Amino acid sequence: MLALADLPIEIVLLVLEHAARASICSDRKWVVQLALVCRTVYERIRPCLYYALVLTSGNTSHFADVELFERILPFVRSVSIFAQYRGLETAQRLLERWNPPSGADAHIDVAWNQARGCLNRLDSATPVKSHVVSSISVRFEMLHCAVLVKGTRMPPSIARHLKRIVGYMPSSGDWGARGEDFQPSSSREWAQALVDELPSLEAIAFRLVDFDGVGLVALDESYIQEAVCAIKAVLERRSCMRVTLLVGGDYLEETQRVEELFSGLRSTGKFEMWFDRRWTAWDHVHLAEIDDAWARRDIWMTPPPPSS
Repeated sequence: MLALADLPIEIVLLVLEHAARASICSDRKWVVQLALVCRTVYERIRPCLYYALVLTSGNTSHFADVELFERILPFVRSVSIFAQYRGLETAQRLLERWNPPSGADAHIDVAWNQARGCLNRLDSATPVKSHVVSSISVRFEMLHCAVLVKGTRMPPSIARHLKRIVGYMPSSGDWGARGEDFQPSSSREWAQALVDELPSLEAIAFRLVDFDGVGLVALDESYIQEAVCAIKAVLERRSCMRVTLLVGGDYLEETQRVEELFSGLRSTGKFEMWFDRRWTAWDHVHLAEIDDAWARRDIWMTPPPPSS
């Protein structure tokens, strides 16, 4: 039987790279130790080691050194920022220096006002780079504001190439939320307008979350039916679209009825619905999002973990 040392160096490096990718979330310390074996190994697994950058209020001090940014940012393809207060300056410095290349298919999960500033900067680059960002998680803003409303929407060049997006559905009665050039009259028109603005979109995930502070008094079934109509409109407009619905908050108290109301969509084979039982308060949503970022949890492929 051949030992690892008997194999050609390129095969050994492939094995080590595969091991690093498989262990980066569950045992990052081991991957770091692996990177210290020698310069050749480090250079091979460096893109895996720095692929995803998660910035929280608890680790901003690790990024105080500007030179550290310069070393790792060329390899970063996924940026998730949850820093608050004192960490905002570090977050801003990071976003100002992050410059993924064309074809990077990068992911950004940042408060929308910060994300939009970063996207506008990437859009203004000369020459304009295509497929720089292909995946966006919209936080602290309604989904249509990030896509459709003049003054808050993403640059057209980003919208044209976007493949995946996550964001909140409007609250009950807000489907007709007005923008200067965005005036849908129903949930169906709201959804159709979103899809039409994102011609390359392959997957969309909606967050259906609400907290009234005292628990769900009565399920607003008319609103749920409007949400069903919105998702139907997406699938009718783009039959190959993959649609995911993440449900949390007060809706967790009526999971069976909510499931029944959306059951007709499951037959399409393109719709998936998950109840995230971690989402029991807005603070818990924030913590769950941090946990998902560290675990590199794919919102379209990996269900949220069960609540403890």
